[in-house]
Amino acid sequence: MNPPPLRTSRPRCAAAALAVAASVAAAVAFARGADAAGKSSCEVCHSKVAVAYGDSVHQNREITCVDCHGGDPTDMEITAMSHGEGFKGRPTRREIPRFCARCHADRALMGQYGLSTHQFEDYQTSRHGKAWLAGNDDAAVCTDCHGQHAILPPDDPRSTTARLQIPKTCGRCHADQALMARHGLRSDVVAQYEESAHGKAVLKGGSDAAAVCTSCHGSHTALPPGQADIPQVCAQCHRNVEETVRESPHHNVPGPIGRSACEVCHGHHTVQHPTPALLNTACLDCHPTGSSGYQTSQALFEVLSRAEKDYAQAKEALQALHERGVYVTELETRMEGANTALLEAARVQHALDRQKLEEKTVVVEAIALDVALATKHLGETLAVRRMSVGLIWAYIGLSIGFLYWKKRRLTARELGPAEPQLQAGSEEA
Repeated sequence: MNPPPLRTSRPRCAAAALAVAASVAAAVAFARGADAAGKSSCEVCHSKVAVAYGDSVHQNREITCVDCHGGDPTDMEITAMSHGEGFKGRPTRREIPRFCARCHADRALMGQYGLSTHQFEDYQTSRHGKAWLAGNDDAAVCTDCHGQHAILPPDDPRSTTARLQIPKTCGRCHADQALMARHGLRSDVVAQYEESAHGKAVLKGGSDAAAVCTSCHGSHTALPPGQADIPQVCAQCHRNVEETVRESPHHNVPGPIGRSACEVCHGHHTVQHPTPALLNTACLDCHPTGSSGYQTSQALFEVLSRAEKDYAQAKEALQALHERGVYVTELETRMEGANTALLEAARVQHALDRQKLEEKTVVVEAIALDVALATKHLGETLAVRRMSVGLIWAYIGLSIGFLYWKKRRLTARELGPAEPQLQAGSEEA
């Protein structure tokens, strides 16, 4: 008896080959159909990139894939990416700054959009650009900050260069411990910023005024400010304080303070909301206990602390009254005036002049005292009113009780003689 013939997988292989051929044919047919529908070969093959690019600032300006990468978008075959079609491919990391500068350094081209053309020039003066010029492949290039295809304008909150996104964008590199360690840089500066007064205002409060990384370091020209430049950097936002410092003994003092008094007292990435207590700590870094500078700091601390204490007590009393349902809008408006005077006092303290400081704090204390007395009077009036209302309700309650008692007495008298008859009738029954 002959054994049955062996089964082979040739039919399955043939079926698989036909399936692959069908898939290829379907892809080609889809590509050609897409071409007929107006799509380019770039969109067909790179659909995810096309989606990311679809909302970008380049797409909105009708800048196409070909403008950056070359090639023939009308060719639905692999030849679309041939050198004969001018295909440039994807630039390497080393090529990106000059690659972007082909357009962004072209004055005639950028002039159409009202954009500046000095970004590449500025970049080369920055720490990032100098490292890139020196051949450092870790140095930040355009795409590290702006992205690749999904490049959005800075006024779009989704953009990596939007104000509220800047700390996160810078943190991609500057919070990377391994990357920073390779170049001897600290990786905790972003974490310090996040816990600072600036960071909390931006990241938690959504402030569009508080400083972000680029406010102090610049963007394309990213550089740490020099020791003598810090007051000018801080003055971009704190101009009135900088003007007051010019009146103080700290202005142009040689030595460890010099023109960087801002950093000496407040720090840089770790800047915290200042309180009078700072006068008891920061000043000691330069002025030992018992020195004239220390005595000045203690005098300023006493004046400021008293004003802040009076303001806080008045504010607390006002809040308590508000929670009790008392209309205190007028007093709240007056407290806003006290708050303004307190902010002015915080500015004036930089002049290191007790008399000038007291001229501001006396306004705070006067308003706070007036409001405190007013809240006390309103509180006492409210207590009297509530006591009066309580007594009225007690009188009404007693009156109702007395009337109810009288009614029961009258009803009992009316029903009293009938009860014996009812009882006698029941006995006869």
